Amino acid sequence: MFGDEAHIIYVNAEVKDETPLGRLMADFACTNPEDMYYSKLAKRVHYFKRDTKGVQIMCKAVEDMIYEEKLEIVENLLELGDITDERIAKATGVSLEDVLEIKEELQSALEEAERIAKDPEVKDYTDVDELFADLEK
Repeated sequence: MFGDEAHIIYVNAEVKDETPLGRLMADFACTNPEDMYYSKLAKRVHYFKRDTKGVQIMCKAVEDMIYEEKLEIVENLLELGDITDERIAKATGVSLEDVLEIKEELQSALEEAERIAKDPEVKDYTDVDELFADLEK
């Protein structure tokens, strides 16, 4: 469907019966590794929830996700254009240096988009099938 060879399977995670899938859904919802059915999953959950090194890894992963979200907020605020870079940095907790770097990247992207839009050699597609047909040539 998406052309990327990925498979998406939808599962009703509310069903936690005694089938293998039901037990897996129960494990996914379980916060205590000692209460899990599948030992491999329980060991990994234990590592990331109870082991000092695993907890540090998870904390770092969560901090990174939060920072990425902050960077997206910075980008959105920059696109609004009516807030100073300094206020964006202060409001988001992102360094002014990072705000300015994102601002520069946005400006470069806009300039590239304008250049492409004005290029007579660039074909404008409104139909995805037409685009893919041209890509296969």
